[in-house]
Amino acid sequence: MAALATVLQAIDERVSLKHVHRRLQAFARVLIVGTFMDDALRVMCDYRGQAATMKSVGWGVSLPPGSQAAVQSLMPSVFIATQTIGVLLILTRLAPQAGCLVLVAW
Repeated sequence: MAALATVLQAIDERVSLKHVHRRLQAFARVLIVGTFMDDALRVMCDYRGQAATMKSVGWGVSLPPGSQAAVQSLMPSVFIATQTIGVLLILTRLAPQAGCLVLVAW
């Protein structure tokens, strides 16, 4: 037990908790926003499938017949843009609170 206490004390003296905390915050930020970026990339890679999903679940059914197809094919673009903008605002630290709001609203 004394050896463990000595090791812990040596680590505590050599490691700045501020630096560890900052690195953990950055790592957590990347993990959280990575989920949103992964989803945006998934939608980009399967754009036609996503547009077909919008059609199958009835997005734009209440709109005039000419605009239904446009809405159904544009919705995946809105998804991609929303998630990418939120992620970039957070990761670049330009406006992290606004980025969080964008992702929470998403």
